[in-house]
Amino acid sequence: MVDPSSAGLIAAGVALTPLATKLLVRTLGPAADAVGEHFAEKVTHYFERNRNRAVNRAAEMVAASGRETREVPIRTALPLLEGASREDDPELSEQWAALLANAATADDENAIPPLFPTILSQLTPIAAEVLRVLDVHTQPPRVLTRATELGLASKPHGLAALTVHDISERLEHDRGIQTRYSLAIEINVDVLISQGLAAREWHETDGASLPGFEEIDPFIRITELGRRFLQAVQPPARSPAV
Repeated sequence: MVDPSSAGLIAAGVALTPLATKLLVRTLGPAADAVGEHFAEKVTHYFERNRNRAVNRAAEMVAASGRETREVPIRTALPLLEGASREDDPELSEQWAALLANAATADDENAIPPLFPTILSQLTPIAAEVLRVLDVHTQPPRVLTRATELGLASKPHGLAALTVHDISERLEHDRGIQTRYSLAIEINVDVLISQGLAAREWHETDGASLPGFEEIDPFIRITELGRRFLQAVQPPARSPAV
C-alpha cells in the first residue's frame, strides 16, 4: 500500500522506495503530501505550457501555408503531442510545431510516420544543429555514389563528408556555436547515427588535416532519412493555390 504522505509525489511521476518514503515522512512530516501535490501541479503546468506553445505555433504555420488540414492518425498524433509537451528548448519546440503542422497538412497520412516524433524526442539542441550542418555540407551515400561514378568524388573529404573536427568548425562558422570539446559533438553524432539520420564512413587520410590523429578518420554524412526528416521539421511550404 502506498503511504498517503508520498501519494502526491507519486502523482508527480516520482516512484519512491520504502526507504525514500521513510526519509520523506521524517523530513517533512504532515506536509509531505502537500509538497507532492505542489510538484505534481508544477509538472502538469510545465507539460501544458510546452504543448500549447507548440500547438499555437503549428496553427500559425498552417495558416501561413494556406493548406487544408486533415485528421492526423492517432499513432502519430499522440507521440507528437507528448513529445511537444516535454520540450522546453525554443528551437526544438519550433521543430515540434513544424512536424505537427506538416502532419496536419500532408496529402498522404503516411508522409509523417510515427517514427519522426520518436526521432525528434531523442535529439538535443546540439544534435539538431549538427544535422543542419550535415545537411548543408554533406551528401547522402546514394548521391555520393553517383558522383563517384561521374568522376566528381575522387576525395571523399573534398566532396561533402565531414570529420567531427570539421563539424565543430562549421558549427562555429555557420551557427556561431562554440564547441570546445569534440566529445560533445561525437556523442551527438552517435545519436544521429543511431536514429538513422547520419552515417559514418572510414577513409584513409594523409593525416595532414588533423595532426596527432590516427591515419584513418571517420567521415560523417547525412542520410536520405536525415534529409526527409529535416524537411518534416521545417514549416510547411505555401500552397500553390495561395
